[in-house]
Amino acid sequence: MTFDDKFYDDLIDSIYAAGLNPQLWQDFLERISVIAPENTFHIHGHDFRTSSAALACQVGISPEALLSFVEHYSAINPYMTCLEFSPVEQPVVGDRYIDKSTLLKSEFYNEWLLSQAGAVESAGIVLHRDKSRVFALRIRVEHVSAKHDYYNEKELAVSASW
Repeated sequence: MTFDDKFYDDLIDSIYAAGLNPQLWQDFLERISVIAPENTFHIHGHDFRTSSAALACQVGISPEALLSFVEHYSAINPYMTCLEFSPVEQPVVGDRYIDKSTLLKSEFYNEWLLSQAGAVESAGIVLHRDKSRVFALRIRVEHVSAKHDYYNEKELAVSASW
């Protein structure tokens, strides 16, 4: 796959199309996922009053993991705290909002994230927020570098494209 101007123009077109027809967000996620296919992409809502989530669409999450996330792990997901206070329409890297040692000790990380991949990081953007709910686009990045505790240039490019 060539990531040329046409690819990015088509990606932007798919964002506008999804803005007009919400059923097309899945198409957008499938298009953007080719940039970093080892990662997962999802658009979801979270209600802070009920600690419940609803995944609107996703790429790269198994049906079993998706079900367990919605039924249990969304309620204990420590990343949700960063979404509650993140600025709207600005990319956010999860470990800048949550203490890494807290994350690594959490049930969410040890039972849900690690069951799907190696050590992971998270980034995203809050698309909408009201008093008790948030709607966000998230990427879960497989973090394989032992020397660096930050995203590589390819991953930053994906985040910047949001």
